[in-house]
Amino acid sequence: MRTAAADCGNCFESPMCKGHTSTVKGGENTEKKTKWETYAEMSKDELVIRLVEAETRHAEFVATVESLARDGSRWAIPDLGEKPTEEWLGKIVAYAKAHTDDFSYMDLAEYGVDLETAEKLWREC
Repeated sequence: MRTAAADCGNCFESPMCKGHTSTVKGGENTEKKTKWETYAEMSKDELVIRLVEAETRHAEFVATVESLARDGSRWAIPDLGEKPTEEWLGKIVAYAKAHTDDFSYMDLAEYGVDLETAEKLWREC
């Protein structure tokens, strides 16, 4: 689970999250930033990594539903990842480590890295 998911408590960094008002220690109300404000503050690399993560989750969801509909209970989670360049692998590993409590190779797979490369990188870390 990503640490940022705990910020809201009601979502997992969902694009549908519309923000909320909360009370902080001093009693004052604070408005949560909108997704647009949050994304505007991110670097280009972070935006690319998060976009690939979202596309990977969507593709895995679609493939899993198709497999379940076709094969029933014999379905398996497909490996739809790709092998990124060394430059991007370094960026993805750094981002995943910074945003994950218990870093594992499956975290890398969530960011679109193929399972073989993800497992190899995880063992090297």
